[in-house]
Amino acid sequence: MLDRLYPFSEDLKQEGVIFCFSGPASQSVLEGVGQAIRRKMELEDAGMSTVQRVFSIFVEQMQNIVHYSAERTPPDCEDDEGLRHGVVVVGRENGSFYVMCGNKVRVKQSEKILKHINHLSTLDKQQLKEYYKQARRREPGEDSRGAGLGFVEMFRRACEPLEYHITPMDDETVFFSVKAKG
Repeated sequence: MLDRLYPFSEDLKQEGVIFCFSGPASQSVLEGVGQAIRRKMELEDAGMSTVQRVFSIFVEQMQNIVHYSAERTPPDCEDDEGLRHGVVVVGRENGSFYVMCGNKVRVKQSEKILKHINHLSTLDKQQLKEYYKQARRREPGEDSRGAGLGFVEMFRRACEPLEYHITPMDDETVFFSVKAKG
């Protein structure tokens, strides 16, 4: 692997990747990395509204990993214990910044995610705004770790429709990936 690290680094640059993380995530990782990404974008003279949109999307995607990833260390830890694993990539393509993330989720949970995303993708910006207001007033779902607004926020902040992909892994888990451009 050591001999492939430089070519890997060059491939990431060629693809416009400015940040790539794979491994156990936590709230402190989210905060530290978020500050670095925000600063990198500011140094690249990205407009403040772009920095805010991308940062918001990054935070939502990292929180999805921290709260919902089915891959944990230690593997048998309870919800509030241990670390959750995932992948996050921030980059630039065709003049726009993007944030991609992926993590393992249970098949049953992926079905709920897909239903939610498919519904949100039918809404325009005004409808998303109204949906957001209504969702803030509702009680969180039984398997939700927050107000369930992560995907709503990503749809609201993204400058293009979200892209997503599910890769089956076994009978119980899939790898869920999402990309949002800010």
